Amino acid sequence: MTEFTMNDSLQETITGFDAVWRRVKGGAAAPSEDESLCLLIRGEQCSAVYDACLARMFQGTARSLLQTHANNASARARRLGAEYFIRTGLCSTPEEECHPCGRRLIALRTAMEKDSAAAEAYRAAARDTSCAELEAIYQRFAEARCAAAQDKRGIILRCF
Repeated sequence: MTEFTMNDSLQETITGFDAVWRRVKGGAAAPSEDESLCLLIRGEQCSAVYDACLARMFQGTARSLLQTHANNASARARRLGAEYFIRTGLCSTPEEECHPCGRRLIALRTAMEKDSAAAEAYRAAARDTSCAELEAIYQRFAEARCAAAQDKRGIILRCF
């Protein structure tokens, strides 16, 4: 059996994971909601790298199981990254690691936000009108714009 020695990148990953974990557990001042989301994304990214490194040290079922954990952590990081992008319009990872969002996703996010705002405007108009017919129209249009926003959100999520 060969003795395992950590290479520098694995050691950096472990050190990075430990730092993220301390912050997630509350070892520092309370981060904002977006900062917490970034910390969780980074934690999942570190976990994915760490589990992938572990998987390479084993064979058979253990390797398969560890690689599955790495893949799952990576998927969670991508999902959280998509949520971060939807919330902020920014990618949560450094530029070289960043998903190539491009202008089309930024434009899609802008359209999603406009649909959400329009849905809320229709709801407000429905609350403020005294005409039952207009209220029904406004509610129907609010639902349509909300559905359009959710469709656009789904497209963004599939791109990550």
